[in-house]
Amino acid sequence: MLLRFFTFLIFFLLLKGSCLGARVNIFLNIINPPPEEISFKLKKLYLLKEGERKLPLLQGKYVSSRVSFGQTLLTTQEIPPGTYKGLSLEISDVCLGEGHLSSPAEPVIINLPFRLRGKASLSLFILWYVRDSIQGSRFLPSFTGRLQGRPLREETLYVSCDDIDTLFAIRADTNQVVASLAVSGSPTDMAISTAGNRLYVLAQDDRAINVIELSSFRPIDSFFLPLATRPKYLALVGSRSAVITDPDSHFLLLVNLTSGGLLSSKRLGYQPSEVLYWEDKGQIFVSSPTDQVVYILNTDLSSGGKLTGIMDPRGLWIREKRLYVAEYRPGTLSIFNLDTGELVGRVRSGRGTIRVSGSDSRLYISNEEEGTVGIISPGQLTISKKIRVNGSPFTMATYNQRKWLYVADRKGKGLVVIDTISEKIVGRIELGGTPFALVVHH
Repeated sequence: MLLRFFTFLIFFLLLKGSCLGARVNIFLNIINPPPEEISFKLKKLYLLKEGERKLPLLQGKYVSSRVSFGQTLLTTQEIPPGTYKGLSLEISDVCLGEGHLSSPAEPVIINLPFRLRGKASLSLFILWYVRDSIQGSRFLPSFTGRLQGRPLREETLYVSCDDIDTLFAIRADTNQVVASLAVSGSPTDMAISTAGNRLYVLAQDDRAINVIELSSFRPIDSFFLPLATRPKYLALVGSRSAVITDPDSHFLLLVNLTSGGLLSSKRLGYQPSEVLYWEDKGQIFVSSPTDQVVYILNTDLSSGGKLTGIMDPRGLWIREKRLYVAEYRPGTLSIFNLDTGELVGRVRSGRGTIRVSGSDSRLYISNEEEGTVGIISPGQLTISKKIRVNGSPFTMATYNQRKWLYVADRKGKGLVVIDTISEKIVGRIELGGTPFALVVHH
């Protein structure tokens, strides 16, 4: 009898797991908070389904009115596709400053009907009107719900999370998540073609490029990549083609982004990795940590030489005819004169130097193992400052208009936001997924 019960239980769990596939991301937006902090314990959070059924999502999370950029992630979870009616929240342990407020006796119901299809990834927002929730000594939650809308084309940061198959859209003026989109197959690198109103997202496991229309924030096409095993990095070559590296198959692919056709392919050394296109000279640079070189190619993938004397090269950046190469294992940044191909300097950065990015007047270097971001002025050969972000800093993106530096923290499953004027951390953006690539649409 016991064996029969466990057999049924295993079958039920497998059946339940097979029905999952859609994802819901629930954020709490803080509106009009008082000077004093107000916090509460979210004992339980449910999604309400048809027929009075409840789907448990979360329990025992403490929530505060003091969060970065007025938004906090409550949960991100896979759920069965279907029709839902809203949310139910059970709240206790409400505190205002040093005092306590009485908690609501009944669950708080938020009516928010929506339907999830297939493998969608949908963001829901609970708007918490904080001051309106304080009624003398009582806490009477003032919540409303909102489904995600279409993000603005301008001032939007796009973030791919390869472990949850999701692309997030974040407003760069408020640093709040505003929408999400499912991208299957472990999305990794991305690039924007502003002229064509397109965002190209590389899907590693699907061996494909997904084409997202920015104005509608929806997928409009997908191209399968022949010869690829697990393509990982991508760079636009002009507005109509892209070059892709596949470390596992050792191939470099040149793809037409209009038709999806393969224009050229090349087996390049051993495990070609990060790729960068230099528009001024029409050259492609590819780092190979195993070969310990940076390959130089022309736009037809013919060889243009290589840079040697490099140790464990990763991320690449070009400014004023200087190529900056992040060297992971020695924790350094190598600088090459692109007119002569000579190594002109090496800067000690920190443990696990993995990426380099730049703004108008600074270069930023992420040191993954050390948990820091180094800052260097172009032309200088020393780090002027290190900012400890903890976690594992990876990809970076600058937004000069707002003076932000965004740093992907893969360990922390979110972003660190740095003010490039004060050179200090101003907040964090929680995503619940592991960020890989960051792209800002100005």
